Amino acid sequence: MKIGVNKAEYSDKLFKDNLIKAIIKRRDKVGEYWFSKLTPLDNFYLDDKGDSLVINFDDLGVKYGFVEQGAMDYSYMLYTSYGRAELIPWATTKDGSVVISPEVAKLIEKDLIYSLKIQAKEQNEEWWRTPVKLYLKRTNDGIILVGLTRKVK
Repeated sequence: MKIGVNKAEYSDKLFKDNLIKAIIKRRDKVGEYWFSKLTPLDNFYLDDKGDSLVINFDDLGVKYGFVEQGAMDYSYMLYTSYGRAELIPWATTKDGSVVISPEVAKLIEKDLIYSLKIQAKEQNEEWWRTPVKLYLKRTNDGIILVGLTRKVK
């Protein structure tokens, strides 16, 4: 923010300082609004252990200070293509990862797409936010992430 305002070469230092504060405040207000409307998860990383799978993610609300560390709950479920069968019914976690056990990982068949929904809520919120949906597929090299969708409520 400071770089952009300084490039404008305003001569009044007080004006520049107030403009920077106003821009930062507006940015934070916009971020807080949108992060409360969706599940702001990103940077998904699959750690295929061979027999089990760990899916790590960052909560951008926590990362950027809109929510305190440890104040979020996450809920997830894994199901087959087109939702025909649940491999993991809704389960919860408090950290930035989902663990798929060896028993469930073995059920993921090669070349089929599976969906993993992850949703979040602050512990003081009643309702879960709209989930992020990850699409997983087993290949010769293991289980990979092939796509994701997110919606805003």
